Amino acid sequence: MQGAAGAIIGSVVRTADHDHLGRVLQGARMEYMPHPGQPFHAALRALRMDGVTAQHVEIGACLNRGAIEPGIAAIVQPVRHDDGATSVNGIALGSRDALLLAGGAELVTAGSSRRSWVSVALPQAFLADLEELGPPPVRSSGSAAVLDIPDGPAAQLQAALLAAAEMAQTRPAELAAPGAAPSLAASLRELAAEAMTAGVALRAARRATREMLRVFRQSEDLLQANISRPIYRDDLCVALGVSRRKLHDAFAATVGMSPPAYLKLRRLVLVRRALRSDGEDAPLVKSVALSHGFWHLGHFARDYRQMFGELPSQTITAARPA
Repeated sequence: MQGAAGAIIGSVVRTADHDHLGRVLQGARMEYMPHPGQPFHAALRALRMDGVTAQHVEIGACLNRGAIEPGIAAIVQPVRHDDGATSVNGIALGSRDALLLAGGAELVTAGSSRRSWVSVALPQAFLADLEELGPPPVRSSGSAAVLDIPDGPAAQLQAALLAAAEMAQTRPAELAAPGAAPSLAASLRELAAEAMTAGVALRAARRATREMLRVFRQSEDLLQANISRPIYRDDLCVALGVSRRKLHDAFAATVGMSPPAYLKLRRLVLVRRALRSDGEDAPLVKSVALSHGFWHLGHFARDYRQMFGELPSQTITAARPA
C-alpha cells in the first residue's frame, strides 16, 4: 500500500459497510460486527509515507477482531468514547492507555458506543530501535500490551497523529512539498519512541482475563473451521470441553455479551455476505436464512433489519449490477 519513495499517500473513507472498513484499514486484518439497533458507520483518514502510516478512525458501536499484519509494530491510542467502556482482549481501556502491538498480534475489541482512535504503524524493527532508549514493553512477533503512558508524551503523539490525519482530508496539496514525506515520518517515529520509553508502565492482564481470552479465541477458531454450518453454544461447550458457565464468562469478559447473542450476530453477518456475494445469481433469502440456522423467517427479517438497517431483499437488490 506504500507509494514511491518520498511520496505521501492520503486517503479518506466514509462507509456504512462494516466489511468495507475491514478492507481499507491499514496495517491490520480486521473483521467488524455492528451492534443490533445501531447501524454501522465509520470514517477513516490515513496517511502513508516512508514506511509509516498514521490513521484516525471514528466508528460506531461494534465488535471487531483480527490481527496486526506481519512485520509491523502498531501503537493505538483511544481519543474519545461517548458512553460506556471499550475493552481490548478483555482489558478495559482508560483515557491514558494505549496499545502496543507487534506483527501478528491478535486483538478483540468491544465497544457499546461511538468512539474514535488514532494509530501509527511502523516497521517492526522500530521495537528493536527502542532498546537503545530503554527496554520496549514488547519485543516478539504476536505480542500485545496495554500501556499507561505519561500525559505529556501521550498527548504529543495523539495530537501529531490527529494533525496528520487532518492533513489527509483538508490540506492534501501541502503533502506534495519536497521533503514532506521523510520529515513527517521522522517526526512521528520520534514521538512514538518518546511515548514508548518516557516512564511508560505495562498493564499486565490478570490470569483470569488471559484464560477467558483463550476460551474465546478457541471458540473463534472452531467457528472459522466450520463456517459453512451454524454452531451453537452447546456445540462449543462440547468441542472445547468447558461448562456453559465458563463459556458464558469468557464471552461476557471479551465481547460483552452472551455466547448465543454473539453467535446470532455472527450468523447474521455471514447471511449478509452470502446475499451480497452472488449478484444476479443471488440465492433465495429463505434458503440462505435456513442454512445459517434461522428457522423463524419473520424473526430473522426483524433481526436482520435491526442490525443492518435494511431488509434481506434490499441487500440483494443493492448487490446486483446496475
